[in-house]
Amino acid sequence: MTGLNVATSEDISDQASRAAPPGPRLTEDDLARFPEDDILRELVDGELREWLAPGPEHGAIETDLAAELRQFVKDRRLGHVMSGEVHFRIRGDIHHVRLADVAFVVAAKYPDGRPPRKPDGTQPDFVAELISPDDPAWMVQEKVRDWLSTGLRLLWLIYPESEQVVVYHADGSAQTVEHDGVLDGGDVFPGLQLAVRTFLP
Repeated sequence: MTGLNVATSEDISDQASRAAPPGPRLTEDDLARFPEDDILRELVDGELREWLAPGPEHGAIETDLAAELRQFVKDRRLGHVMSGEVHFRIRGDIHHVRLADVAFVVAAKYPDGRPPRKPDGTQPDFVAELISPDDPAWMVQEKVRDWLSTGLRLLWLIYPESEQVVVYHADGSAQTVEHDGVLDGGDVFPGLQLAVRTFLP
């Protein structure tokens, strides 16, 4: 993964410990009390993570990917594709909240046929995250660790700058797919073969 944001577990522990000064552990209710602004916020073990809302390129890539997946999933009635910084409690913990750029949840997890209005602890089966060159490597790997800890079956880290996608599987193994490559949906999206150029033109 040359040129991509990678870090060791030691980097993550060291940097995370300095990400915010000691204070009370925040919950998802505390997140809801922040003003609506251009800041995105997550919680990691009760500590706040903040960054600026993404720009137009990010939004266009996210929309194109979600549209491709949504059509594939809808035709086969596999479940629900969601996009736009979707709020999930990591392992159901109200002190640990992540935002997914694009997520997929199998139909059986929402027996009423629709996702709930508010997060309910349901864990996603697939997540795609767009990674900016400004995202610290330790923070990217912290997200990878968190998502995989939920039982996530497939994770795509999308790097628009290098036009690559790093694919993580449930066992933690990873592979890099280049701009002219094809992404395999595995057992999450059976039969899906999605060209990277479809959403990274």
